[in-house]
Amino acid sequence: MSAQPNPRPAPTTADETGAEHVAAATAKQPDGVTAPAVPATSQRDDAKTPRTRGQRARSKAQHVAGWTRLVAGLPAIALFVCSVVLVVRTTVSAFEATAEAAVGKIAGTELAIEYVEYADLFLLAVVLYIMALGLFTLFITDKIPLPSWLEFNDFDDLKERLVSVIVVMLGVYFLGVVLNGERGIDLLWLGLAIGAVIAGLTAFAHLVFKGGE
Repeated sequence: MSAQPNPRPAPTTADETGAEHVAAATAKQPDGVTAPAVPATSQRDDAKTPRTRGQRARSKAQHVAGWTRLVAGLPAIALFVCSVVLVVRTTVSAFEATAEAAVGKIAGTELAIEYVEYADLFLLAVVLYIMALGLFTLFITDKIPLPSWLEFNDFDDLKERLVSVIVVMLGVYFLGVVLNGERGIDLLWLGLAIGAVIAGLTAFAHLVFKGGE
């Protein structure tokens, strides 16, 4: 009988080759010595990659969302500019009225009426300034040194200070109307309307701000 040809050995895969090398290295180690650890495979690194990318994307989205608060800086700057312009214009008008009264062009009663109107405009400028300061403090930075009565921790603080100034503004406005010589039923209705608004704002401040403490 003729000799049968020897079958060709089956090709070994990379995993089998790696396993043989590990087994050979383990067999050569003397007793009591641990074989070196096998490094992590690329499959584990690939498994961690999607999680790492997701964390980076989430962190970037949070970072971008945090910077969007700077949008509130635009109305804060605009309100501040309006406040400064109103203060400067009212101050100039007040000095002009005072100079005219000094030379006798304006009577004392008319000067008092104009002063009351100027006081109302100054209070409006204060309202604009408080709104600008509140928006800047709440959205941009709270490192601005402010007195304790003007600190803003949330929107309730901003609304409370606005309500206080608006109530004073309404009272000053009504005083100016009275000094301007208004009489009759129109003055009564105006007084009732302003009184109703002040009462509503006072109740709102008491229930919302004081009740929440």
